[in-house]
Amino acid sequence: MKTKVADLPLLGDRYTMTTDKDGLKLINSSGESVNLSLLDLGNEISDEITKNKGIYYKLIPLSMYPDIITFKLIDTVIKIGGLADDLLEASCKKGETYCKYALSKIKEENLPLFKLSTDTLNKIKKIDKSSLFLYEDVRGLYTVDKEIAFEKITSKKILSLEDLYILREMGKIKYILKRSVVHVDSNFPADFIILLSSLTTKRKELLEVIKELTPLKVSECSFRTPEMTDFLRIYSAEFDEFLNKNSILFISDINTAITRNGTKVNIDLTEFLRKIK
Repeated sequence: MKTKVADLPLLGDRYTMTTDKDGLKLINSSGESVNLSLLDLGNEISDEITKNKGIYYKLIPLSMYPDIITFKLIDTVIKIGGLADDLLEASCKKGETYCKYALSKIKEENLPLFKLSTDTLNKIKKIDKSSLFLYEDVRGLYTVDKEIAFEKITSKKILSLEDLYILREMGKIKYILKRSVVHVDSNFPADFIILLSSLTTKRKELLEVIKELTPLKVSECSFRTPEMTDFLRIYSAEFDEFLNKNSILFISDINTAITRNGTKVNIDLTEFLRKIK
């Protein structure tokens, strides 16, 4: 099904721009589809986007038709706050010169990149390795450059479960854990914070990471939150067995728990905490 994007005055208003399941198309006055690569439309499309930002959102993803990329279009997409990763994908497909230009503009604005193909990541590494630091997907980054991935992770104060997964793959997780603390407060003074709320998952590969988090420092205030019970059930089979054996629904602090029938009971987690440090 075709959808008219806009009645744009492209090349003397001789074409209508449409999109369908195959992407952007230009239809001439005879109703025939015209090859985008045969026409220099990027600058004119850029002018139309400047007039009406909504046109841009009807065109994305630009990576589906890199032939329309021009330097002017790159500038315009950056200026209106468009999708930097899609723009970079399209520019790198258009050619190295456009790839370099788009990358320089993205780096100049310090724009984060979220989803890039391995091919584009390798092109970025070849052009300007330091620009890889803008890429937020640490797993994808790890496949291209392990050194940059480690620098990216350790430049942050708050570590995600995905970060811990990559650190384990690198064999550097114990080194980082010694400088980390599990906490509910992202502003807690420590080299690295692992937010308790991030330590729950159903992904098998990440569950294995949780079970291997030793040594592990846990703030006492974290034991007052429901997430701590969920985390410790995953983290320790011994702790899970202890809860089930004593019909404990959740722990309310380091010395108190609530049973399934709502009764408050005293517990002692001193020995358990000693084991995980």
